[in-house]
Amino acid sequence: MSHFSLFVFSLIVALGFGYVCHILAERKLSKSRMELAAAEARGKPYSDEVKAYMLGSVGFIPCVFAFFSFVSFVFALCHLAYWIFP
Repeated sequence: MSHFSLFVFSLIVALGFGYVCHILAERKLSKSRMELAAAEARGKPYSDEVKAYMLGSVGFIPCVFAFFSFVSFVFALCHLAYWIFP
């Protein structure tokens, strides 16, 4: 494969991992928001520290996907550089 096709492939992989990371993180945050709203509706709201933790932590798996996306993006930039400057 040429460097340009490897660049395109790495870029597609990076975008795929980034999309999966976004979806997983958004699911976790929306679940936390629903839990906080349900606690408010029951009349037993969580403390501010718990709210900050629930809305601030995305989870381990989305962070792993973000790391793979970043590494794939770096590989894509390297292949682009090798394609432009052989």
